[in-house]
Amino acid sequence: MDRGKTASVRDVLNLAAQYRAAAAKVGESPSRGKHLPQRLLALHAIELYLDALLQAKGYDHQTIREFQTDPG
Repeated sequence: MDRGKTASVRDVLNLAAQYRAAAAKVGESPSRGKHLPQRLLALHAIELYLDALLQAKGYDHQTIREFQTDPG
């Protein structure tokens, strides 16, 4: 994706898949204390999948941004 351009649906889906894979990778570790990073990665992947869906349904980038929530 070129800097300054809005991400395409495919770009957002690819990024969501990377976050989902990262969440799965973190979840493979038997170490305690890995739940929060895994959940944050998974939540971000879900948000990206929803963004891609909204974009594919015709919503513009500004409208989608207004839907975003503060996870903190």
